[in-house]
Amino acid sequence: MLGETQVDLENGYYMVDLPETLRHKRRYDALLRLEAITQTMATNGRALEDSEQKKYMRGLSQAVGVKEETKFNRDKFEQLRAFGG
Repeated sequence: MLGETQVDLENGYYMVDLPETLRHKRRYDALLRLEAITQTMATNGRALEDSEQKKYMRGLSQAVGVKEETKFNRDKFEQLRAFGG
């Protein structure tokens, strides 16, 4: 099927980096779950308490590789607003 014999497939150079493949699969699954949750949140159909929802979302975001946002800084916001007009 791949143009190689069974012996070549078993003993040859056809190796897969299983840990890397699993990391990509975990990232992909987390991305799908984040997408589904985002759609659910858009309809306000949450199934978890707010604190549990935040923990769950933070865990999924980390699995996908999204960096956590910094906290809101009121002073910086006021500086930006004063600068803008």
